[in-house]
Amino acid sequence: MAQKQRKILISLSGIDGSGKTTLAKKLAQTLPETAYIHLLSFRPVNKLKRLIKPPKEGKSCPRKDQPPGILNFLNLIMLFFDIFLFKIYFLALKKQYIICDRYFYDLLISLQYRAPQMKIAETL
Repeated sequence: MAQKQRKILISLSGIDGSGKTTLAKKLAQTLPETAYIHLLSFRPVNKLKRLIKPPKEGKSCPRKDQPPGILNFLNLIMLFFDIFLFKIYFLALKKQYIICDRYFYDLLISLQYRAPQMKIAETL
């Protein structure tokens, strides 16, 4: 009986512009049986946000002065939904290695930065 091969998730983390995507693409070309996922493009909530409100030109940093409220709460809920979808996608992929240039924890940190009063880190 053939033994099932384990899947390995490789996630790169770092500040914007540090080379995560470049390194992830090079790793994907080097390792056999590899899928590359650009996490920010993968997130269904990001696609929905772009349909509702296109991003402003040149805006890439999260705003710390963003008021707390229902939008931050909804973003957190959608983030957990994205994590759930990612796990299903991860299991469905027929590759041994899956490389991401970010991971969901980076997005949680970003949300915590924008809305510290939500105390996200304390609830996880």
